[in-house]
Amino acid sequence: EFLRTLKEIRQNKFTYLIMFYQLVFVSNLVRQLTTDTALVVNIVLMLALCFKTRKITKRENNLFLLTIGGFILINIAPTIMFGLAPKLFLGFACRIFFGFLIVVYFKHNFFEVFEKSIFALAFISLPLFLIQIIHLPFFDIFEGFSNLVLTDERISFGHHELSGHRYMIVFLVNSWAEFRNSGFMWEPAGFGFMLAWASLINLFVHRFVLNPRLIVIFIAALTTFSIGTYIYFSIIII
Repeated sequence: EFLRTLKEIRQNKFTYLIMFYQLVFVSNLVRQLTTDTALVVNIVLMLALCFKTRKITKRENNLFLLTIGGFILINIAPTIMFGLAPKLFLGFACRIFFGFLIVVYFKHNFFEVFEKSIFALAFISLPLFLIQIIHLPFFDIFEGFSNLVLTDERISFGHHELSGHRYMIVFLVNSWAEFRNSGFMWEPAGFGFMLAWASLINLFVHRFVLNPRLIVIFIAALTTFSIGTYIYFSIIII
């Protein structure tokens, strides 16, 4: 199943590359991608892709204006009561616009691309998590790269054999969660949140029939040992 998914990803390399980049961006681990400048660059990138592929139509424009209008309306009362924080307001508005561009670019393919991307990352995380349990110092070979790209608060954590977190884009070793699977996210619960959404999409696509991709996602979720993840999946199962 993993090889078949990889074959599908190779056939649409650019689309999956964009999705993977956005997942790395959302993981909030790479120092260079956590700045306001990086957000603006990402917005410009997605805007250019949407225009190039002619994804933005009148319907999308109306939807965006409606969303922004709703955002402004729900902020009128707090602004009157507490005053306007321009930087905060603009930051949220930019993130709404960014989310809008992501949805517009992928459109009806978003759920399929997201689910398959998370499945591939979940599959990759399992052997790496096994190595993490068996021989944690193995990941010290990624120390230089981790120090180069990880946010400062991640580097500063110290625990047992590790002087800090170890990061390799597709997988993070948390120095405070040595026996838990964080996958590509900042912590096990964050990874579990992504897995939960992927499993929900998978269930709808496959009409709630058990399938190999869903099994891998469930196994990865179990290895997070996260109460939050278990709650997400309990709600989905119920």
